[in-house]
Amino acid sequence: SNSFKPPTDMQSTSSVQQQSVFHDFYLKLKSEKAQPVRKAIEIFVRNKLPLILTASREEQGGQVQDLMTEMTEKFNEIFPPSPDHEEEEIQLNGEGIENCVMKNLYQDLFQHPEEQEFNKKYVEQTFIHQ
Repeated sequence: SNSFKPPTDMQSTSSVQQQSVFHDFYLKLKSEKAQPVRKAIEIFVRNKLPLILTASREEQGGQVQDLMTEMTEKFNEIFPPSPDHEEEEIQLNGEGIENCVMKNLYQDLFQHPEEQEFNKKYVEQTFIHQ
C-alpha cells in the first residue's frame, strides 16, 4: 500500500488519526498557499545562516526557535486551526514545522565539519564491517 507514512523520526503515536493529521499538514505545507511559510526558511538559509554558523549553540538555537515560531504563526494564519481541535492542531503544526526545519538545517547548523567527517568515516566503516 502506498498510504502516507509520517517521517519515522517524528514522535507520533501511531494512531491513524494522527497520521492523517500529519498527512494533511504536509499537503498544506507543499501547497501554493503555504509559499510564505516555505519562503521563511529560504530567507533564513540565505541571510541568517551564514551569520550564525560561528555563533554559540545558544544563539543558534534561539535563532532557529525564532524561525520556527515565525513559520508556525504564518502557517496558522494561512490555515486557521479548526475551533474544535485548535490546541492539538497548533501543537501538531508546530511539530511539523520543527521537523521540517531540523531536516533542512541540521547538517548546516548542528554538525561541525569534524563531526561530519567523523560521521562519514563511521558510516563507511560500519558498512565495510557488515
